[in-house]
Amino acid sequence: MKRLCLALAIGTALSANGVAQEIPNPLPVKTRERLNDYSADMQTCQVYNLVALQCFSGQDQSQLEPIRRTADAFGDLAVNAGKVAGLSNKAILARSSILVEQMKEDISNDCINISVLLSKFAKKCKAEMEGSGARLERILSAK
Repeated sequence: MKRLCLALAIGTALSANGVAQEIPNPLPVKTRERLNDYSADMQTCQVYNLVALQCFSGQDQSQLEPIRRTADAFGDLAVNAGKVAGLSNKAILARSSILVEQMKEDISNDCINISVLLSKFAKKCKAEMEGSGARLERILSAK
């Protein structure tokens, strides 16, 4: 567990410098795959929150701050886990673009249909945020 936590810490530190992909990944392939799945789920919730933020942009800004902080938290989890899994910046950005396009399509590119995304992601993303630490711990401790 210590080695995997160290790998996460190193990956996080290196991702700030954009060199994480240049170092051979010491993690087992299965762990990297699980981290990639985790990263994808966190990124989905980040994009969901960002789309909601955009749709609710006419609201009082103080009411939007919790959504903004939630999107930032999901983004940090997504990027850090993705970097440790070995994802490049390009892959992370591409996945974001795909998610944005999918969600725009889900709401027919009209915020009046935001309930489609709320129904699809609100409970799932709330559960992800509440259980993200435990899930990450399970991923890192799995053999």
